[in-house]
Amino acid sequence: MEILRYGDLDARGLEKHVEHATELLREGNFRGADARKMAGSPFYRARLNDRDRLLFRFVAHGGKSHLVLLEVI
Repeated sequence: MEILRYGDLDARGLEKHVEHATELLREGNFRGADARKMAGSPFYRARLNDRDRLLFRFVAHGGKSHLVLLEVI
Protein backbone atom coordinates (compact mmCIF):
# COMPACT_ATOMS: atom_id res chain seq x y z
CA MET A 1 0.00 0.00 0.00
CA GLU A 2 1.33 3.40 -0.92
CA ILE A 3 1.52 5.94 1.90
CA LEU A 4 1.28 9.64 1.14
CA ARG A 5 2.14 12.47 3.53
CA TYR A 6 0.20 15.70 3.70
CA GLY A 7 2.62 18.52 2.88
CA ASP A 8 2.05 20.38 6.16
CA LEU A 9 2.42 17.31 8.39
CA ASP A 10 4.44 18.57 11.36
CA ALA A 11 6.12 15.69 13.18
CA ARG A 12 8.99 17.60 14.79
CA GLY A 13 10.31 15.68 17.75
CA LEU A 14 8.29 12.61 16.81
CA GLU A 15 10.01 11.61 13.58
CA LYS A 16 11.10 8.16 14.82
CA HIS A 17 7.62 7.41 16.18
CA VAL A 18 5.97 8.50 12.92
CA GLU A 19 8.40 6.43 10.83
CA HIS A 20 7.79 3.36 12.99
CA ALA A 21 4.00 3.73 12.77
CA THR A 22 4.27 4.37 9.01
CA GLU A 23 6.21 1.14 8.47
CA LEU A 24 3.69 -0.85 10.49
CA LEU A 25 0.81 0.64 8.51
CA ARG A 26 2.60 -0.01 5.19
CA GLU A 27 2.91 -3.67 6.18
CA GLY A 28 -0.78 -3.77 7.07
CA ASN A 29 -0.01 -4.24 10.76
CA PHE A 30 -2.77 -2.03 12.14
CA ARG A 31 -2.76 -3.86 15.43
CA GLY A 32 0.95 -3.17 15.94
CA ALA A 33 0.38 0.52 15.18
CA ASP A 34 -2.61 0.52 17.57
CA ALA A 35 -4.69 1.99 14.74
CA ARG A 36 -8.38 2.55 15.26
CA LYS A 37 -11.19 4.15 13.31
CA MET A 38 -12.56 7.32 14.84
CA ALA A 39 -16.31 6.93 15.39
CA GLY A 40 -18.57 8.75 12.97
CA SER A 41 -15.79 9.86 10.62
CA PRO A 42 -13.64 8.52 7.76
CA PHE A 43 -10.48 9.09 9.85
CA TYR A 44 -8.24 6.71 11.74
CA ARG A 45 -5.61 7.31 14.37
CA ALA A 46 -2.46 5.40 15.24
CA ARG A 47 -0.78 5.66 18.62
CA LEU A 48 2.68 7.21 18.53
CA ASN A 49 3.25 7.36 22.31
CA ASP A 50 1.17 7.88 25.44
CA ARG A 51 0.11 11.36 24.38
CA ASP A 52 0.38 11.71 20.60
CA ARG A 53 -1.57 10.13 17.74
CA LEU A 54 -1.13 10.09 13.99
CA LEU A 55 -4.30 11.00 12.09
CA PHE A 56 -4.77 9.29 8.71
CA ARG A 57 -7.37 8.13 6.25
CA PHE A 58 -7.72 5.89 3.22
CA VAL A 59 -8.33 7.30 -0.26
CA ALA A 60 -8.83 5.62 -3.60
CA HIS A 61 -6.99 6.86 -6.67
CA GLY A 62 -6.42 5.15 -9.97
CA GLY A 63 -8.14 2.00 -8.80
CA LYS A 64 -5.74 1.63 -5.85
CA SER A 65 -6.09 2.32 -2.16
CA HIS A 66 -3.69 4.77 -0.56
CA LEU A 67 -3.17 5.81 3.02
CA VAL A 68 -2.74 9.55 3.63
CA LEU A 69 -0.96 10.73 6.79
CA LEU A 70 -2.64 13.98 7.78
CA GLU A 71 -1.64 15.30 11.18
CA VAL A 72 -0.11 14.56 14.57
CA ILE A 73 -2.76 15.11 17.24
